[in-house]
Amino acid sequence: MGVRRVHDPDRTWYLARAESVRPAVILTLNGARREVRAFDEDGTLIDAYDSPPDGVAIQRARQPPEACGMPAQMTALRDIVAGAGAWELLGARQAGNTWREVHRVEGRYVVKSFTIPLAATHYRRPWVREHEALTRAPAGCAPESLGWFEETRDGQRLIRFGRTYLSGAVLDVFTETHVEPVARLLARLHRHGIVTDDANPRNFLIALDGRMLVIDLGRAHWGRPDRWPFHWWVGRELAKVRRRGFQWRDPPWQVFRDRYFREQAFSPAAAAAVRASAGLTTALRQVRMVLQGRSPWT
Repeated sequence: MGVRRVHDPDRTWYLARAESVRPAVILTLNGARREVRAFDEDGTLIDAYDSPPDGVAIQRARQPPEACGMPAQMTALRDIVAGAGAWELLGARQAGNTWREVHRVEGRYVVKSFTIPLAATHYRRPWVREHEALTRAPAGCAPESLGWFEETRDGQRLIRFGRTYLSGAVLDVFTETHVEPVARLLARLHRHGIVTDDANPRNFLIALDGRMLVIDLGRAHWGRPDRWPFHWWVGRELAKVRRRGFQWRDPPWQVFRDRYFREQAFSPAAAAAVRASAGLTTALRQVRMVLQGRSPWT
């Protein structure tokens, strides 16, 4: 267990709102996962931070917005959910111990619901990742987050996350016509320190005005784009674009790759790190497919 001030500038650079957080002490509760909790002088929980080795995810404390500096839109999401009359189910599935549902609400919002048994202690928190990634994303690249809140219902933990709804065409595969817009979009996100980590074409949308946007950042990672760990994640992303987006089709992939690197203007060392990560990620996956008796080009 260790203690430090929440305003330690060398350790809290990733907090966009660090300068506005009240003085507090952070207690490290679990050294393996580097989970920390922030309390004020009265012992009130302000924030909870889950900082895995590959990045930083921020989980807001379960306190009223005014108690822990949570954005006002999180309160607005409660009002939207409470007053909504038209709910359209877009999808539902079981993921581990979490039941997930996605609804379009009032034709204006997307609300994702996550139902988890109270006894569960280990589960993914995509609502945290998606909110933070959408908050950090540059304008015009993704929907706007409405935040998230948690409540207990029927003996289970229910988390709702909301974002704005965008009209347009969801993609099934990246074609030659998508090469340049996808390259520009991903390059812009990466310059802002965001990796989607799920380059499935169905997570991308062509809006009515012709813009390409990413609409699902539930697996996103973020970090400092000038550091090598982030270059590793970028390489993984590009490998997924080749495999899942272009489905191993070399001509559009090569055009995309060249356009992406022109957009990024990496230093030689950074470009080499990204290319090495992409190549290694592809090779390791192909070896795994062969060992499983499947085609390496699956």
